[in-house]
Amino acid sequence: MRPRPRAPLLPTVIVFACVTVAAAFLAAGIPVACQSRPAPSASGAGATAPVPAIPYSIHTERIREPSAADPSRMTVARVLRVVDGDTAVVEIPRPPAGLGTRETVRLIGVDAPELGRESRAADPGGPESAAAARALLEGRAVLLAFDRELRDRYGRVLAYLYSPDGVCLNLELVRSGAARALLKYPFAFSSAFAAAEREARSAGRGLHSELYIP
Repeated sequence: MRPRPRAPLLPTVIVFACVTVAAAFLAAGIPVACQSRPAPSASGAGATAPVPAIPYSIHTERIREPSAADPSRMTVARVLRVVDGDTAVVEIPRPPAGLGTRETVRLIGVDAPELGRESRAADPGGPESAAAARALLEGRAVLLAFDRELRDRYGRVLAYLYSPDGVCLNLELVRSGAARALLKYPFAFSSAFAAAEREARSAGRGLHSELYIP
């Protein structure tokens, strides 16, 4: 009876060596080719962060100072168009629950003069307020934070707009005099907005200058 031929030794040695090296790499925390990797984001910076289940609420977090809000938990957006001094249209690439990919946003705590529509003349300072908001916001990447209610009775989203470095842009509009503080409705930052308006009024900025004071 002829002896059965033996399997070649070299492939077995190679497989054993590969398994041993892979085990050593895994033990050291070094990625190997067989490990799954996160898909790169559009910027190539790694996996895309998960979409929050619910919008980030300043009211729920009991925050009272605009600078205390957490930009990392806010909703990323871009301002497509400024409607007037207190309203803008934004694009939200990855909206959380309750929001769409394009929304009209009413800026919380901001009260701007009305623009003229049809036969109605613009309020004094209306075009200037809209121009200031346009210069600050239009085309800009922003972060959205929310308060007590997500929408007003007209279906507009109620939000604070923040810059990526954590500056509340709603507050900046009031501080610069481009708009007044809207204080007749309760919101988390009302004290800060009232103080910003006092500052703008004392300095005679924007709508508080002699040009617009009757």
